[in-house]
Amino acid sequence: MKIIFISVLITHYRVSFFEKLSKNFSDFKVFTSVKDVEDGRPQYNEDVNFKVRGFREQKKTIMGFSIRYIDGMYKAIREERPDVIVIAGIPGNLTYRKIVNWAHRNSIRVIFWYCGWEPNIKRLSLWKKIKKRLALSHYKKGSCFITYSSKAQEDLIKENFNRENITVAYNGIELDDYKNTGRYYEQARNLREKHGGKDVVYLYVGGLVEDKRVPFLVNTFKKFNSLFPGTRLWIIGDGPLREQVLDEIDNHPKIDYFGRIIKDVEPWFIAADYFVLPGAGGLALNQAMFFETPCIAGRADGTERDLVIDDVTGFSFLEDNSESLLSKLAESYNLDKEKYEIMKKNGRELITSKSNVNNMVEVFTRVLNELQSGQLNHHPARSKERYAIGK
Repeated sequence: MKIIFISVLITHYRVSFFEKLSKNFSDFKVFTSVKDVEDGRPQYNEDVNFKVRGFREQKKTIMGFSIRYIDGMYKAIREERPDVIVIAGIPGNLTYRKIVNWAHRNSIRVIFWYCGWEPNIKRLSLWKKIKKRLALSHYKKGSCFITYSSKAQEDLIKENFNRENITVAYNGIELDDYKNTGRYYEQARNLREKHGGKDVVYLYVGGLVEDKRVPFLVNTFKKFNSLFPGTRLWIIGDGPLREQVLDEIDNHPKIDYFGRIIKDVEPWFIAADYFVLPGAGGLALNQAMFFETPCIAGRADGTERDLVIDDVTGFSFLEDNSESLLSKLAESYNLDKEKYEIMKKNGRELITSKSNVNNMVEVFTRVLNELQSGQLNHHPARSKERYAIGK
């Protein structure tokens, strides 16, 4: 079985996933985009132990919609003529649509790797309906879905896609990297002593881009700190909004910006008391919870629904609602020590048992083999019921 896995980008946190998955199949290649601009997501540029080919991505914005296409990828796919294509569920990418259309015409099986997250941009209802129709017409040409989260699975079922053709592979981190973590704890103690002191420390790690809502976090934390002076916010990351974030921080004595840290970021998770995810994202929640740092999250990429369980592994707040976030920050600050320790243990258990790369590889391998053997239905992935565009 010849497999081509089309990934939006090769990032450092995806390398081990592709290396492990490629070992389970004799003919496995990754096609990926190569970017030229800083967008807050670091591209992995070192050697890897799987076959990979990069293509230059182009992007345009038309009437608020992001339109992407990738030079040369469609031609390369046709030349390879794989048996199965695994492709990110991004219907706004023109090259992806072209590839899926070609695969559908030629009875080549397509697995959509579906996140389900959409930026919360206010648009006319008509445009939302048009975009939704375009997305559904794209997805119905696939064979099945693998989703990042149970929320993404639920969203597809609501659109009348067959439940049996939707499998959840919880988006997770590589636990093999954390077999020897003793050095991280010594570094964490030093970081805490140098930058945190006796304050209750809240941490953000991620890109400084619009959908991450970091300025929103900064402004809400300022209000929070005025009520609870014994608190501090650490921000780690970089991206197009760097200068805006620094302007919002405005030399606040209890907000520290450390820039982008990729290698050895783990001690920062250990040193913090809580991790806060104000907007899009997800994998940082996994890292925080593995290192027993409870999380506070709003609407992220859907994975937060499986990870951040109120009063069990952390706290969830209403999207873009400063009062809601302020309330949860206060609740976390006042949490008693016994409940805090239970919350830490619950988070780590969830990551080690379910949300990790080994489980992801197991699910992808099983679905690919079932698709090849005919255990999964081929086209169409949708049920025969008519679907509504929605209000």
